[in-house]
Amino acid sequence: MRAVFLFCLLFAALVVAHSVEQHDDVPVTQRIDCYPESGASQQACQARGCLWGALPGGNTANEPYCYYPAYTGYSARHHALTEATYQNLYGVHPFHIAVESDGKAHGLLILNSNAADVTFGPAPHLYYRTLGGIIDLYVFPGPRPEDVVNQYMALIGTPFLPAYWAMGFQLCRYGFTGTAAVKTVVDRTRAAGIPLDVQYVDVDYMDHRKDFTLGATFSDLGTYAQQLHSMGMHVTLLFDPAIQVDYDVFSRGKQMGAQWVMWPPGTQIPHVDQLNDRYPLTKGTLIMLGVVWPDNNVAFPDFLDSSNATTAWWANEFRLFRHTMPFDGIWIDMNEPSVFGTNDNNPWYFNQPDHANTPPLFCPEPADSLDNPPYHPGVVRKLIHFCGN
Repeated sequence: MRAVFLFCLLFAALVVAHSVEQHDDVPVTQRIDCYPESGASQQACQARGCLWGALPGGNTANEPYCYYPAYTGYSARHHALTEATYQNLYGVHPFHIAVESDGKAHGLLILNSNAADVTFGPAPHLYYRTLGGIIDLYVFPGPRPEDVVNQYMALIGTPFLPAYWAMGFQLCRYGFTGTAAVKTVVDRTRAAGIPLDVQYVDVDYMDHRKDFTLGATFSDLGTYAQQLHSMGMHVTLLFDPAIQVDYDVFSRGKQMGAQWVMWPPGTQIPHVDQLNDRYPLTKGTLIMLGVVWPDNNVAFPDFLDSSNATTAWWANEFRLFRHTMPFDGIWIDMNEPSVFGTNDNNPWYFNQPDHANTPPLFCPEPADSLDNPPYHPGVVRKLIHFCGN
């Protein structure tokens, strides 16, 4: 019994020593949180194969109780991506380049389409957390920063090469009252000796903020654009893909078979019929109407239309408008799509002269658990944790 007891004591001492050694292997500033959600305990932490350690003075948000052992890693293998894939309209690249103290660099791309959060740790290190999905890790060994960029471009493809003039100084502001105001800003900037290559004009130039139109005080903007061209400058205009449904641009879209964001077939919501029946071109349709910058309700082009009729109509509008206004660049804004005052009985734009009381979009709250989940997320250390089934 004495021998067994001594063995147990020795084993316990080794375990404690090993635990202390592991703790010492990971400096406090380099601890990577292994249990970011609520409910962390020593038992739950160690069940994940992680280390548990409290600091004498208490732990801060950057000093987790539960953290990964030193040199926790992942296996990496070469994967030749040969299958054809559909590209997103636009997206995000969770990619970073790290330059070490010896000047060598590497890159990392975490290819994942789910919502993600990236934060810095004090080591320094990065936390990448995502709500789910398939995580593809791509490592670019460099060793020079330019090598990392070349390796990254070899994977994702090269971007569109912008026009040379687009590399120059560009000036933009909201609130121009007319072409004369634009000219004043351009002249003042050039007089100050500031090289100016591109002048932007925001939504102000439109007739009541309708795409592909010129307002009364901007009727000579096309002539001024030609003058800027003669000075070696270029002009970029803003466009919002939210089309007012009672003028010729929307009418041409319907004639050309353009598609719009729609309510699902079979939708029977009284306010939809009441709103759509206000306008002859949307009466009896399920086109989803909202409010953006124009005075009256707008529809949203469906650029996922597989027939390409929507794209053809959209491109045609730019061609037509360029005969009047010889712009050089297109600034596509608020194409998420954005919409004002949704589900608001008294939206912020009510009683304003430009919008009057244009009815906003109202989206019903269905009873199904996917659109209206029967739980609320918990918030721990500014992180949202979904705990429903």
